[in-house]
Amino acid sequence: MAIVAIDTSGQILRNSDVWIVAVRRQNHLTHTGVYINQNYQNQFRNITRNWVDKLYAILFFRTSNTLLKTHDIIQIDKDFQGRRADEIRRYMERLFGVFNQGTDRTKPIIQFLPPKYSREVREAHKISQSARHGEITITQNPNITKEMNCLRLL
Repeated sequence: MAIVAIDTSGQILRNSDVWIVAVRRQNHLTHTGVYINQNYQNQFRNITRNWVDKLYAILFFRTSNTLLKTHDIIQIDKDFQGRRADEIRRYMERLFGVFNQGTDRTKPIIQFLPPKYSREVREAHKISQSARHGEITITQNPNITKEMNCLRLL
């Protein structure tokens, strides 16, 4: 079992540019991430209700799913609390259940923790800052049509 940690640099709606990074450490540190700009964010505004939480959930799913192994735990920086965290968790669980169906990665544990309680979240924060400063390359404005369609009716 390992931890896949997620951190964001920037926030949807508040910042024109947002970087989302997931990291996994077992024998060595691996990471993946996405960058989205304002135009990318705006295309989802009127598509579905609660679009911000759905977009976060999709991007968290996308970054963590590439690193996720059996019995791993997903830890997300506690910037997301209360109802927002509950909605993001619910949407992510739906995505894992649909897109990982038939595998042992359909129901990962998803936690929201402050960096002071998770070394992995601290590492994700460092890497998201590196992405923000152009020190590492990550995917830009990924096509998430399938995922958004999965969540559209929720």
